[in-house]
Amino acid sequence: MVLPVFLIGAFLVSCATEKAKWPPARYAKSKNEVMDDLRIRLGLTQEQEAKVLPVIEQSAQRKQDAFKIVLEDGVSKCGLKDLLEKIQKDNEAQLAPILDKDQMKEYRRYEEGEQSLKAAMAKEKRR
Repeated sequence: MVLPVFLIGAFLVSCATEKAKWPPARYAKSKNEVMDDLRIRLGLTQEQEAKVLPVIEQSAQRKQDAFKIVLEDGVSKCGLKDLLEKIQKDNEAQLAPILDKDQMKEYRRYEEGEQSLKAAMAKEKRR
């Protein structure tokens, strides 16, 4: 099962009151894909990788739970955006003691790039 890990961009292009739908797989990366990306982009050591993996796994589960809440309770995209932004802030707080300053900067760039890519994909789909 592909766990949605970095989903924010696809669903948060607009903050509408319509109910969000579960994200298509093309907008989600598995935790293994995310770890591969981070391993390469951040140059993670084995020790860092062992500490980052649980953060990514927990994040994936929390994001999956957030989408379930949206589906079951009819939370708007605005509510989803708030949930996902909180998860992202929590991720950064957990990763800060694991990664050095340069790795954190690169992690933030990675996140921004993922969000931009998903927003562009969502925009293209609407055409």
